[in-house]
Amino acid sequence: MSRILIAAVGDGDVIGLNGDLPWKRIPKDMQFFKTQTTGHIVVMGRKTWDSIPPKYRPLEDRVNVVVTRNTSFNPGSADVEVITGLDEARLQQLENKYPGKDIYIIGGGDIYKTAIDNRLIDRAIITRVNYSIPINELNDTVACLSMRNLKRHLRI
Repeated sequence: MSRILIAAVGDGDVIGLNGDLPWKRIPKDMQFFKTQTTGHIVVMGRKTWDSIPPKYRPLEDRVNVVVTRNTSFNPGSADVEVITGLDEARLQQLENKYPGKDIYIIGGGDIYKTAIDNRLIDRAIITRVNYSIPINELNDTVACLSMRNLKRHLRI
């Protein structure tokens, strides 16, 4: 069993813009993500959950876990687990409950930061996207993945 951070990352280590992907969906990357995560556990923040179009929620053939501080959050599906934080104990509980399944940390920015800073991952799968944020969007909410911290954690 592994704990894997998986992300698509644009120029400047950008992973999100205004709560969504900053680029149009890339079919090959979406298929790669699906192939990697199917049959396993996907852990995401509530904003990432909200950014998934409702017709695709929960992500099919995966254990969906949403991290939120909101104890009354209802994902709208009994097939989704909700946890109130991301730490070693909670990941260990998921590993015990679903033996043999890898855990994929799929975002967003706060979840990635927590996973990296608390050394909760074994490896990372990063897809580099040739995308720069247009200058007129620089005042919007931009989420970035700290590649420097990730490399330091994984000793790359």
